[in-house]
Amino acid sequence: MTPKQPKIAALLLAAGHSSRFGGNKLAAKIGGHSILERSATALAKANCCWLIAVSAPATPLPPDLGFQSIENQERDEGIASSIRLGVSRADDLGAEGVLIALADMPYVETHHLQALIDHALATPAQLSFTAAGDLRLAPAAFLRRWFPALLALHGDEGARSIIRDAPDNAGVETLIASLRDIDRLEDLKP
Repeated sequence: MTPKQPKIAALLLAAGHSSRFGGNKLAAKIGGHSILERSATALAKANCCWLIAVSAPATPLPPDLGFQSIENQERDEGIASSIRLGVSRADDLGAEGVLIALADMPYVETHHLQALIDHALATPAQLSFTAAGDLRLAPAAFLRRWFPALLALHGDEGARSIIRDAPDNAGVETLIASLRDIDRLEDLKP
């Protein structure tokens, strides 16, 4: 008998302004694919029941990956508004947890995203975060018990306070090179 697959929703946060980049950074190309396509493809391959993208108005999502799109009209508040929208949709769908990934992190690999889900399901904290040495960051996974805390977030700190206060054993180590995010044009250089 196969164990019951947990119902996890993958949330791709793609509603930023790209102000430091000087244009739509998610459309910029790395290796022939847009930053958004690279991030979305890795997330789509993780073992999730639903794919939800919270994006800026008129952000085209890569076709054929199966993402539901939510337009964030309150993105000026910061990343917390995107988290609330995504978690609210996941809650409406009956998700048992969420995997939160950032669209401007095109080097995160699917195996790390899957490891975050597996670890959140296995640890008593019922969450997991990305760890690289002393760093604690997204992507991160949160089971349902964390939905109220995620829905209460405000501003541009994201879930940083939750991750900061999480036990050390909730971290899933990865290489720092895979955590490069694209904020400025120079970040595209190898």
